[in-house]
Order: sequence, then structure tokens, then C-alpha cells
Amino acid sequence: MSRDSSPRTMQDKRRESITANPSVIKTMANNNQEPKTMRNHDLFTDGVIGLGIEAGMIRLDLGSLSLTEKDKEGNSVLEHRQRVVMSIDAFLHTHRAMTGLLEHLEKSGAVVRREQPTSGNGATDGDMNVEDASPEAPVPARSPNFG
Repeated sequence: MSRDSSPRTMQDKRRESITANPSVIKTMANNNQEPKTMRNHDLFTDGVIGLGIEAGMIRLDLGSLSLTEKDKEGNSVLEHRQRVVMSIDAFLHTHRAMTGLLEHLEKSGAVVRREQPTSGNGATDGDMNVEDASPEAPVPARSPNFG
């Protein structure tokens, strides 16, 4: 048995799933429409503004910079835009994937780690002694996603 080595596209995979399910084909023929599936929409966020667990589900509140709301210094503030809800297993899988991506970014030099966390809450020595910190050289502008 020979195996086709050409890469399968999402359309090919979708076509296979439709072919494997005759009821979907029948429904499509009756309604003359595409099968109902989740639509893929890109989601942009300037950061996570809230994180918690309730009823056994992880909830990530995502925010984007407001066009109208400003803080005391005149900077745009993060406003809640969307929430991602996932199981604990999905959260752990996501964490492993993001950790792997961060390691890759560090190895490639795209991200440079400033300090290691000293406690379990993610705080660093610099965070703990802000008033004792000596002034540092200005840092070039960077994406707020990697602050």
C-alpha cells in the first residue's frame, strides 16, 4: 500500500471528514450550504488582565488598549475584551506549549530574560525593592506583549 506524502490542507481534512459522515452530506444537499463548523477568527490581545479558576475551569480575561480610557499619566488603559475558558488539562497543555515557545524565543535571541522569579508568585527581586532600585539605562521601545 503506497502512502501519499503530499501535505494535506485544512480543506482536504474537512473534505475527508464530510465524506466520512454521510449525514453531513445529506444535510448539505438538503440545505445547499456548507456544514456548520466553528469559524476561525484571529484574536488580538494586549495582555491578560485577569486569571482565575471557578467551577473547575480556568478563566483568562483578555484586554486591549482603550482608545478612549486613559490613566492619570494619559496612557491608554487595558479594557476587558474577551474571556478564554478552558479545562485545567487544556490550561496545562497551553502552559507547556507557551513555555516551549518562550524557550525557543530565548534561544533565538528574540527575547532576553531580565531576572528570574524569586518566589512562587512571579515577583522578582526588582519588583520587591522598587524604591531601592538604581536608575537604569533607557530601554528601546518593545511590544507590550513581551514586557
